[in-house]
Amino acid sequence: MSYKVIQAFTDSNPNSADDNGNLHVYRKGDDYPFLPQSYNGAKTQERLAQLLNPTGPNDNFNSPVIAEVDDKDG
Repeated sequence: MSYKVIQAFTDSNPNSADDNGNLHVYRKGDDYPFLPQSYNGAKTQERLAQLLNPTGPNDNFNSPVIAEVDDKDG
């Protein structure tokens, strides 16, 4: 399985930051995680559960920010 972004968000995981320390911003339709190999913490069960949470990952959201997609469907 893989994941697609269904609602834009800034990744709070410090491992997503670029060389300047800017956290990665996900846009609707992006693959999650953005790197072909996931960065530390990106695909832990806890992190995925947080991003898939029906009430959102935090108080700024009221629905999930990623969705699971079947790899054969893209």
